[in-house]
Amino acid sequence: MAYFAVTLPALLLALASAATAQTTAREPDLTGIRRSAHGLTGAAGRLAGFGADYAVQFDAHGMQFQPALGARAVRDQRLELELAGIARGGAALPVEAVVPPVQRGAAAVYRRSAAVEERYEVRAEGVEQSFVFTALPGRGDLVVRCRLAGELAPFGEVAAGGGLQFLVPGLGGVSVGAVTGIDAAGDRCQGAVRLVDGQLELSLPAAFVDTAALPLVLDPLVGARIDAATGGLNDTEPAVAFDATSSNFLLVWRQVLSATSASVLGRTWRPAVGLGAAQVLGTGPVLRRPRVVSHNLANRWLVIWERGDSVVGMTTIASRIVNGDGTLGPAQDLTPAASNCVEPDLSGNPGLVDNLGVMVWREVGVGLFAQCYALPSGTQGLSLLPAFAIVPDPAARFPRVSKSGTGAQVVAFARPGELVVQACQFPGVLVGAPYAFAVGAAHLPQVDIDGAQGSFLAVLDQLAPGRADRDIRGVQIDLQGGQLQLRSTAVLASSTADDFAPKLALLGPKYLAVWSRTTGFLDYEVRGSSVGLTGCVPCGAEFAVTGALATDVEPMVGARYTGGSSVPGALVVWASHDLSRPLPGDIHAIEFTPFAATPPQALWAGCGRPVTIAATSSLSIGNAAFGYSVSTTDAAAGLAFVSLGIVTAPLGCGGCSFVGPTALGVIPLAGGQGSYAVPMPCSVRLLGVPLDAQAAILGTVTNFCPLAAQLSTSNAIRLLVGE
Repeated sequence: MAYFAVTLPALLLALASAATAQTTAREPDLTGIRRSAHGLTGAAGRLAGFGADYAVQFDAHGMQFQPALGARAVRDQRLELELAGIARGGAALPVEAVVPPVQRGAAAVYRRSAAVEERYEVRAEGVEQSFVFTALPGRGDLVVRCRLAGELAPFGEVAAGGGLQFLVPGLGGVSVGAVTGIDAAGDRCQGAVRLVDGQLELSLPAAFVDTAALPLVLDPLVGARIDAATGGLNDTEPAVAFDATSSNFLLVWRQVLSATSASVLGRTWRPAVGLGAAQVLGTGPVLRRPRVVSHNLANRWLVIWERGDSVVGMTTIASRIVNGDGTLGPAQDLTPAASNCVEPDLSGNPGLVDNLGVMVWREVGVGLFAQCYALPSGTQGLSLLPAFAIVPDPAARFPRVSKSGTGAQVVAFARPGELVVQACQFPGVLVGAPYAFAVGAAHLPQVDIDGAQGSFLAVLDQLAPGRADRDIRGVQIDLQGGQLQLRSTAVLASSTADDFAPKLALLGPKYLAVWSRTTGFLDYEVRGSSVGLTGCVPCGAEFAVTGALATDVEPMVGARYTGGSSVPGALVVWASHDLSRPLPGDIHAIEFTPFAATPPQALWAGCGRPVTIAATSSLSIGNAAFGYSVSTTDAAAGLAFVSLGIVTAPLGCGGCSFVGPTALGVIPLAGGQGSYAVPMPCSVRLLGVPLDAQAAILGTVTNFCPLAAQLSTSNAIRLLVGE
């Protein structure tokens, strides 16, 4: 299952103390993926809902879940769930099988008995099915069985990372997540989800159920996944960029048709709209490593890739412009055919002169080069400025350029034993001396970099001390006075598995890093973690983008921020290889939003004149924009007091309650409105800490509190610090 400048330091210190006092470790949200669009409506025992990529209906028999598979699906594909029975230790519990659902907020609720309630909460990422037990007679395992029907039911199989999946080859489908049991004390237990005789079986072990504090909740998650390219072709090497003008992501990837024929394909994706049609951007005997960048103000993308006439011949860097309306510009070679150019990357110049950009590449046997370009209007091709050398070193590899900064860009690359960073400036000159960071011996790290306003984060893989596997390290570098300086460095991911090939995107308030992890022989998963803007500190729990026991590799990430949006978020894309098929590659994508909004818990009502307090955004670590809004209709009020409390007893006066203040702020009101900023630091220790808030005004005379006759108070709310 898956917040007065003088008083703020005291609040943060109290938050940290409360986090230290937590007795139950917070279980990380392994999905890490959230979208905002969802809802539930209806009446008379029939409800209808939707999420970012699915629709759902509820009637007296149960749920009908339909993923949004797009135009490729020639007919609807549904998965239907209907309760078949509940048992404890093999003995059936009395439940009503056919019950009309009732709506409770965003949830469809079935009252199965006086002690059992089945709930389906409609969320952006899927439907949270849960069973709440207020009484459990007997002893033994708790088992819930649901009948399966619909077009997707015959495709059920165990998913690689646990849970079940119902996927039509080449289309996608539905996943049913792992089962978790949660008792009234907050204790958790991992359950099991199985296919038994054509039915869905959810269970919790007796060792947990027999001692669980009631009420007990059992909950899997039913959700959908974006499948950009699946089926009988070898789709691999994905990349992605966002364009705020069209509100679309553009996914590009390489499709291998045979040993002598390949294509570069592109496809748009937008939440609540879905995938656009795939377009061929280029064809040839050899095409590799496509990369894409958005030029938001021009409402265009630029896609580049390696192009060659044979697997043993020279390669050049080719390009194609994709307009926001889906039309294509001319194909264009950007480097001379006589040079052997590989490993391209590129960046626009967001927020400055948006039709300018820079691309980097490696010329085999020579070194690394860069070239600035201008993106003209209309249907013309790129205008190229003279190329310039980043470093004349044949051993330099993997050039990557920052995507989010304006003016000066930085290029990160690898040499044996070190990460090197070099700043450059439009229209094509180097800035200052390069900065080198040693990574040990002859290891050649894979690297990436991003940043803005003179502060940059580089990520790389490096050999773990005393082990043969690799860790993921972050290196923060500042550009000051034309010189690159190390600010901080830290290990971002370390495990006994091999972590490698990191990619990075600046989301605005923090970074998102993704990488590959080896989980077994030819088994890989994609992992991710948010990183703070300063100090190389985690700004969220590490999460699994994909499941283990699969071959999910080549992750890339495209941020909304880089494409001109003020809304933080990104699309993570990766290739999934099925080694049992002769052409094994599929392209998948999943959206990441760094701040998960959680509904506030109402503590008590206000007293006196009408006053309301509400959170302005998500109470999440790293959310510098978090705060509270206060409003009142009392024209006599010119100031508001905001009381923030952490695990404090409420104060009382005249029958009304007040949040005991850990911190107290004073804000002026204009037209009865005001706001109070509480910027949240990046500290995973704060996750799960409760923060209570209440506002008060001094306005028109009231009499409920003798100590302050003009005092009126707002509602009191509680939020938990999240990601």
